[in-house]
Amino acid sequence: MTWLIGKKAKSEVKVLISGAGADELWGGYQRHQAFSRFWDQHEFWSKWAGFLEMFPFGREWKKFMSGIRPDPNHTFLNFSALQNPPSELTGDYERIFNSKLSEYKRMLDFDRQVYLVQDVLKIHDNALMAHGIEGRAPYLDTTLLALWQKVEEPKLFTGKPWIKNLLRENQLSWVADRKKFGFGLPLKEWLREKGEFSKKDFRNSQDL
Repeated sequence: MTWLIGKKAKSEVKVLISGAGADELWGGYQRHQAFSRFWDQHEFWSKWAGFLEMFPFGREWKKFMSGIRPDPNHTFLNFSALQNPPSELTGDYERIFNSKLSEYKRMLDFDRQVYLVQDVLKIHDNALMAHGIEGRAPYLDTTLLALWQKVEEPKLFTGKPWIKNLLRENQLSWVADRKKFGFGLPLKEWLREKGEFSKKDFRNSQDL
């Protein structure tokens, strides 16, 4: 998607901004919500997760229970992966976790150092540089990072509340309140018999 946006925009602009860093620093991913839920009652979950995993309450329930470990760092790594990673891999990642931070902020900082750098920013930069466009990430400005370091209120790190409130104040509630979705292919929408996609005639180049 970023590549297509860059291709379309290159005739008019030389710089594009993105929201990279907002989810990683301010708790925008499901794994952050899962870890917050775990840490709020970590003694209970650590004790009973093995037993509760046996209950047939769906895939998300099983994923949550099967990922819980006594070590919070290990738990977050399990929440982050499609499958619980092997112990030798989790051991290698231990060096990245910043023990000086509180448990929840430590997980956000891990995503900043690993997922943001190795995935989001890399794809963002490569996709835009292919069209000669410079990508900027305002949420990673040094002043915002300094603010992040000072904030300790847990409520400000779950679901990007202050960002959503700013959007609402600027009449952008439709952005702030829409359901979060990933970058997977919308196959259900594409294959829907009477959907917009089914009406397109791909023999016509304008529909491509």
